[in-house]
Amino acid sequence: MERIAPQAALAGAANIGEGLTRNVRNKLMSQAESATTTTPMSFASAGAVRRARHAAALPGCQLAHAALMAALAAETPHPIIGHAADRFDIMERAEHLKTVLAAVTTYAKAIVAETADMAPAGYVHDETGYLVDAASEVTGALNSAVDKMLDDADEANPGAWLRARQAEVAR
Repeated sequence: MERIAPQAALAGAANIGEGLTRNVRNKLMSQAESATTTTPMSFASAGAVRRARHAAALPGCQLAHAALMAALAAETPHPIIGHAADRFDIMERAEHLKTVLAAVTTYAKAIVAETADMAPAGYVHDETGYLVDAASEVTGALNSAVDKMLDDADEANPGAWLRARQAEVAR
């Protein structure tokens, strides 16, 4: 079966107004009986007409997986420069983990919810709250480390943060 370029199909359609139609298979011109008579064009033989593809209906678990992959791809960890992390590095990592674990939790909730809908009533229970608690514990530990670093710095040099803040405001 011969395929035609889109330009050739459009050229054939443009001749209709002049009373001519184009026979693309035999490359001949034929006279139409009137200006409104057209030669039917089969989409299978033309191959030139492109239809918009409709999105296939995907199961919820696949949509949730795609959303998780997109969220993880968009989130990169903050690099720690040198051999020791300062409080800002730890705060950046805590925010990173908070975002990643939120995406994973959303994914897990979607999978459990869809599974519960498909399973017989009462067999699948949503226990993703434990995942939320674990994520909170992980990020809370990092934030506690930042607080301890601030307390240790204040003990080493009492009032240093206040003097630095006052100097910054005075500028």
